[in-house]
Amino acid sequence: MNFKLKALVAALAMTAAASAGAATTPAGGNSSVIFSAWDANNSYSLDLGSFLNDFIGADPTGGSNSGNTLTAANSAYTGTVAGDGTLFNIKLTGFNLTSGSWNLAAGDSSGRKRLLVTDTSPLTGLVNSQLTNANGSIAVYLGLGAAASTTTGTTATSTDPWYANSSTWGDTLGAAGLNGSTSTALGSAANLYVAWQQSSSSANASLAANFAQLTANGQNVTAFTQVIGADTYLTIQAQPVPEADTWAMMMAGLGLMGFIVRRRSKV
Repeated sequence: MNFKLKALVAALAMTAAASAGAATTPAGGNSSVIFSAWDANNSYSLDLGSFLNDFIGADPTGGSNSGNTLTAANSAYTGTVAGDGTLFNIKLTGFNLTSGSWNLAAGDSSGRKRLLVTDTSPLTGLVNSQLTNANGSIAVYLGLGAAASTTTGTTATSTDPWYANSSTWGDTLGAAGLNGSTSTALGSAANLYVAWQQSSSSANASLAANFAQLTANGQNVTAFTQVIGADTYLTIQAQPVPEADTWAMMMAGLGLMGFIVRRRSKV
């Protein structure tokens, strides 16, 4: 079901959130895609208004198995892609940072665990328990009050429980144990990966999970922030891989430039 993941919200907190216009949801299913950014003193988080299943569809399989061989999760974007390869171009309303780090994440805590996340390097060495941990971190982070709106970002100072770079979130997704860094500097691009458990059995927690880079129309998907005028935007876009003849032309061009430089140095 398309519900925002909120594991730790008790009845009183749910009432308060509802009065503030925030979504209140049960703990199961796939989460919203969450953008977070932070510096040493402040943070910003935003619900992008799309769920994990909007990006990669529903899980093709579920349930527990005795081995570690569940069908691979889909890693191809299932939404609409613009002609220039853009998946999303979102104005970060209320954005309050000029420097710092950012990441994107969404999870699926129902059945076998799945994860959509930015990372600076492939998720090598991934095991099933790390995806359980990451999904638990998403539940905690959202339950504390992060990304409470799809229209205006939720801001925090370093003393607020929902501060994005606290021990419950930040670069490590609450110490989930993922390889590499899930965050990158504001203004820089990051790859998007889809990770999935190959078993939902707790007995297989230490066995290998799997991952693949998110693609759209056969091209790898990256995300980046950019400042346009007075506003900051998040763009998620499929990046074309150069064809073989394009690489050949580039190499020929570099060779020609080198030849010209050498000739000039002899003159």
